[in-house]
Amino acid sequence: MTPAAARLLALAAVGAALDWAAKARGWRTRPMTKAAVIALLVGVALALQPVVPAQRGWVLGALALSLVGDLALLSPRRLAWGGLAFAGAHGCYLVGFALRDAPPAGVPGLGILLVAAVLVASTALPALREQQGTAVAAGAAAYLMVLAALVVGAVRDGGPLAVLGAGLFAASDLALLHDRARGGVRGLGVLATAGYHLAQGALVASLALG
Repeated sequence: MTPAAARLLALAAVGAALDWAAKARGWRTRPMTKAAVIALLVGVALALQPVVPAQRGWVLGALALSLVGDLALLSPRRLAWGGLAFAGAHGCYLVGFALRDAPPAGVPGLGILLVAAVLVASTALPALREQQGTAVAAGAAAYLMVLAALVVGAVRDGGPLAVLGAGLFAASDLALLHDRARGGVRGLGVLATAGYHLAQGALVASLALG
């Protein structure tokens, strides 16, 4: 990783911490803090030296769609648009993994993540269907399938750091789904946000580090 990329990644970490505080305290600056983190990660992706240069464009596309998803999810009425944007982001990451074509890799805890996914889906999806209707619940189920594809693609082609990022992305989204559908766990939304930022940081860093 280049010095410029490392400095931008450090700034992104500071921005992420500010966004966590904004989430926890309900600051009106939340749209700005959310956008700032992704903007800084775009800078990281541009500043580092990728192992496979062709992968960079797909990561930038994933970050752009993630920013759209971030801003959409600030409004409960735009949940579907946010899900579509993030599904597109995962698709971009998957193309990038395929271009990388790293040896298959794994990280500890993927089995636990699978069990958590089944448990969350079995409770959150029915609750979401009761609250917002069958179409929304079906959309959430489809998004979970795309999320699973992200993890599989990272394991198959992305390299160890990409696997870590994809796993954190899945854990974060599962926590967010539970928080939106059922609630009852204090601080879960902030924890999901932290996991999301760590996931994006790992996926961007995987361009250069593995």
